Amino acid sequence: VRLMVTYFVIIVTTLLIMGVLMSSFFQSYLMETRTSELIREGKALCVYLQLYQAGFIDNRTLEYQYQVIDRFLGVTIWVTDARGYIIDSYNSSELEAVNWDNQKVTVDEFVKVLKGNTITLVGRFGEAFPIPVLTVGLPLEINSEIRGTIFLHSPIKGINRTLWDTYDSFLRASILSSILSIGLLYFISRRFSRPLTEMNSISREIATGNFKRRVKVETNDEVGQLAMNFNVMADSLEKLELMRRSFVAIVSHELRSPLTSMRGYIQGVLDKTISAGD
Repeated sequence: VRLMVTYFVIIVTTLLIMGVLMSSFFQSYLMETRTSELIREGKALCVYLQLYQAGFIDNRTLEYQYQVIDRFLGVTIWVTDARGYIIDSYNSSELEAVNWDNQKVTVDEFVKVLKGNTITLVGRFGEAFPIPVLTVGLPLEINSEIRGTIFLHSPIKGINRTLWDTYDSFLRASILSSILSIGLLYFISRRFSRPLTEMNSISREIATGNFKRRVKVETNDEVGQLAMNFNVMADSLEKLELMRRSFVAIVSHELRSPLTSMRGYIQGVLDKTISAGD
């Protein structure tokens, strides 16, 4: 029982540590992956906006591109001019529809993007959204000149949903592993403890004088070597016991003859069969 409990505690502790580390890893990995996807789609969208401004594609094609990005990433898209006014927008299918057109972006990050930087932000984006979102901002370049910005907002709940699915899979795997480990630990614990239990039982029999039983040696490890030494000790004790019994028998026989003679002589004196003088 002690072996099983010890091993099981070690396994559970290891699983908990792995769970915490994997949770942190997956959260960072999912955020980095989603950020990379948003940046990639934002750059592709910038190309479509350049084509739209040049008249190579119409508004329906641009709207379809918005839908494709939303279908895969669930994003709200803002396209602003250089003054910060939203000139085109698309509502995420995961959020309530809001009319963003002609609203002005006032967050400080807008200035950074307008200077040519790509920014990443997690939060409500200046309380513009009711839930936390992952925001990626890119400069809108047309003819090698920054004419505005592109902001893509992806709800964090989509990332959290994926994360919880991962947690659920890990929990199921941990429970299954724990159940299997209990059976394996029982087998291993019995294999280690059986020789010790058998030695304990045989030692009590040796104490009562039974020297016939021996421990069955199945391994060559420390426990197996202990069992072999125990059997050698039992053999030695059995030989000593046989020598003791033989010695006692010989001494008893040697003492019995003169004692018998003395007893017969005393009995003859008492019966007056033999005179005291004799």
